[in-house]
Amino acid sequence: LGSCIVTFLAQKSGGAVSELARFGLAVRIENALVSYLGYIWNSVWPVGLHAFYTHPGAIPTWKVIAASVVLVAITVTCLLTRRSKPYLLAGWLWYIITLVPVIGIVQVGEQAMADRYTYIPLIGIFVAVTWLVCDLLGIHRAETKSKQKLPASSPFTLPVIVAACALVIAFAVGAYHQAGFWRNNKSLFSRTLAVDPDNYLAHHELGVHLLREGDCRG
Repeated sequence: LGSCIVTFLAQKSGGAVSELARFGLAVRIENALVSYLGYIWNSVWPVGLHAFYTHPGAIPTWKVIAASVVLVAITVTCLLTRRSKPYLLAGWLWYIITLVPVIGIVQVGEQAMADRYTYIPLIGIFVAVTWLVCDLLGIHRAETKSKQKLPASSPFTLPVIVAACALVIAFAVGAYHQAGFWRNNKSLFSRTLAVDPDNYLAHHELGVHLLREGDCRG
């Protein structure tokens, strides 16, 4: 909370906090609902990530309704299973609550969302998913009851280890590839335009970079 207050004051003094006239409260709430699912999707399928997600200003009604239904469904499921699978509710609330300060109700900057905002919130999702997988496979429960590791002959041990390693390697390769776009402004905003051709900030920043390099061909 302290960090949120300091950040808000610093951004406001720099003129980065948008007034309601720029983005109305209804639009901010709609964007927040869609972004909650957008962040999860980007973490599961990190394709098309870029530096600046432009705010749409208006979001299709069907998208807002769909996002609301999914969010409510997940929340209800977590509540109904809170006794048998308490980690689902804990992880989900971790995600929902820690994203509140940066979800866009208080609009700081002009972006619709930013990948960096999920560094802490996604911990809740990862915890919930990890415990759920272990629970479904009987691994966590078996270890808790016996206080021993599963026998080597367990049908779940090798497949789970292989799948986990493959997933970690895949995401590591993806992260290495994604980090490569951040070498300089040219590579970063060229990538942004490749994903989002109408991104005004990317056009501006890339233009400034090329101008400083003396490249005025474009």
